[in-house]
Amino acid sequence: FEGLAFGSGGTKCFMLANFTDQQIEVRIDDLKEGYGVVELDDNNVERAMYDPEGYLSLPPQILKFDRSSAIVILNPFGISFIRE
Repeated sequence: FEGLAFGSGGTKCFMLANFTDQQIEVRIDDLKEGYGVVELDDNNVERAMYDPEGYLSLPPQILKFDRSSAIVILNPFGISFIRE
């Protein structure tokens, strides 16, 4: 997988991409509770292309934490955005 991290004013945002045909798990350390994930994959890419406002308005799935770490499951060939 590949990933990018962005930050501003103490807020972090991550973009994770899975370039494989297998589902993978990625652990992200040092996060506060309250982060959520929005996925872009073959199940919703058409909505994102033809109704970007609708896609962007989807509520994020809240991450489950173990101490200050969260596990994100990346679908095959999918992209996940993790944000507060």
